[in-house]
Amino acid sequence: MNNRNVLPTVQWYNRELADGMLEHLGSMTTFAEVEAWDRDASVEVARISAHLEQFDRIESELQTIETQTKAAHAEKSFLGRIFSSPEHAAEIGSIRNKIRTERAGLSELAEGLQAGIDKTPNTKEEQKEMLQHLRLAKKELAQERRETNEAMRQIRTNARQTSAGIGAGVTGILFTTPTSRRLSRMNVRIQKESALSPHEDAKMGLERRILAVDRTILWVQRFQ
Repeated sequence: MNNRNVLPTVQWYNRELADGMLEHLGSMTTFAEVEAWDRDASVEVARISAHLEQFDRIESELQTIETQTKAAHAEKSFLGRIFSSPEHAAEIGSIRNKIRTERAGLSELAEGLQAGIDKTPNTKEEQKEMLQHLRLAKKELAQERRETNEAMRQIRTNARQTSAGIGAGVTGILFTTPTSRRLSRMNVRIQKESALSPHEDAKMGLERRILAVDRTILWVQRFQ
């Protein structure tokens, strides 16, 4: 076998330590614990990043080997191609599949560790600053929610006024038939629901964000 076609060795990450750190995250209550945890978590994030970079290199090497083995396979006779596959084809596919799975899992693991680092204050001063930013963010979100509620209230008011005006007044609508008036009111309701829909989605999003900020405030406040 040509040495250039020897498959690269992959160093797989052992996530036992990182998983244990994430489990321990929720039990911490002191700044001293946080400082030690952040330090260890930063080391693990760096190790995970190194493994992810390794995957990029390995995949590049696999691509080179695959290109070479396919070219060698194409040079075989017709029967040779029929009764064989390019060298290492199955192994390359297996490694790629495992790398794909590992990359997704490690990216999520690193994100969880980094999120833990970001949301845990190391000092009283840092805690105070984080709480100030969080409370300001909550006020801004609450203001957006009030503005959204007002926009929705105005849409409903306009729809009620338009519906009440169907079949009355001096605009000629007075002489429409009962069926046409009913259809007109249905159209008003459809337009109202269409106009409300994006505001309702926005309101739900704001509610979720406010709830997330509230949870984060409670989390940051726990440390002493």
